[in-house]
Amino acid sequence: MKKLEKNFSYCKPRYRYRGYKPLILISRCLNFQNCRYDGSLISCAPAEILKKWLAYRTVCPESDIGLPSPRPPLNLIITSRQSWLVSQPDAQNFFQQQLRTKSRRYLRENASIQGLILKEKSPSCGIASCKYYHPGNSSPAGWAAGLLPREVRKLLPRAALISAEDLKNPEKLFYFLVKIYIWRRWENLKRAYSPAALQEFQARHKLLFLGFNRQLVDEMGRIIATQNDYNQKQLIACYEKLLDNLLQQKLTRGRWINVLLHGFGHLSDSLDESEKIEFRRLIQEFKKGETSYLSLHNWLASQSRKRNITYLINQQFLAPYPPEINRKLSDINLVPDPF
Repeated sequence: MKKLEKNFSYCKPRYRYRGYKPLILISRCLNFQNCRYDGSLISCAPAEILKKWLAYRTVCPESDIGLPSPRPPLNLIITSRQSWLVSQPDAQNFFQQQLRTKSRRYLRENASIQGLILKEKSPSCGIASCKYYHPGNSSPAGWAAGLLPREVRKLLPRAALISAEDLKNPEKLFYFLVKIYIWRRWENLKRAYSPAALQEFQARHKLLFLGFNRQLVDEMGRIIATQNDYNQKQLIACYEKLLDNLLQQKLTRGRWINVLLHGFGHLSDSLDESEKIEFRRLIQEFKKGETSYLSLHNWLASQSRKRNITYLINQQFLAPYPPEINRKLSDINLVPDPF
């Protein structure tokens, strides 16, 4: 595996993506092509809506190694030493090596991806919901990841993974969107790196990052403050590692309220007493779970624009991804929400 990872890290991507939309690999059977084992197409409304804001590249490991659609389904067989993907019902055709090779090729050719949207329960694409069997046993032994997600976790561990089903989960959708947009902005920064650009990146994300982990934010700040002690490659690697650790954290209402109060502090001097009372009421409702975090965000964003509070307007915590996404997703009664 070390040899594989070394070769992968020095492989030049076939597709040099330089856009500002997050680059996403998506299962081809989700809205794109009738390529499932039964010849069907899966309708995924959230993925269709997000198409406007994400750069999609479709994948289907099974059809891309030449399997027809419709076709006999594949079963995942796992022992203590290895795993196989076999064709049912004859269980004579083994496809794990071709599918593994195809999965690695996807990732080599698209090494700049920020995430993947995959069909759940698929033995090739299922993130954690694929039935697996023991040899000679027709009853499922449990649930496991398919081959493509396994390769993603080995070779591109920072890529955000989400299933089509989990796109309908407000919490999981929120973290997916936040991560892919932060990593996209980070990749664009590295492409045109400068010390000033890194300082601006940290400044614009400061409040958002504080919601995840204050200690890591402080460490990021120390690296930037002492960046003359590093060469560029070392600086980017150190900061990137901290960013990766930070994005693995979960938000809490308590930390988020502290961030909201921090932002409010930049605005409060320009507010009258009734507006301050309104904000405190929203905070109490949010603390009790009686209102969404978006009501507070929208209130702060509106007041900041009204009074031209540049610091808050420029903060990514008010818009970690394009706000239009929330408006369009609300048409299908779905709004990302980490709480």
